[in-house]
Amino acid sequence: MPMGFYQPAQNCDRCAKDGVTMLPVDINHSDWDNKLEVKDGKFYAHRLGFVRYLVWRQEDIVMLMAGRKMVILPCMSYGKQA
Repeated sequence: MPMGFYQPAQNCDRCAKDGVTMLPVDINHSDWDNKLEVKDGKFYAHRLGFVRYLVWRQEDIVMLMAGRKMVILPCMSYGKQA
């Protein structure tokens, strides 16, 4: 079933009928588009993306996703770098 041709509610209903786990939008894991995540039993989990939320621009989400890859040192290590 191609996802681009159906309303989001139809996709959610179909996933529920087929036993596919639906994962909500998560600031730490979601991308701009919906995506498939780790296999949960017979099916992959379907992670919802930020694309459905019209309050954010795609450019902002791309920056957020890039920031996830940065290594941030714990606060205690900053004083020891001198």
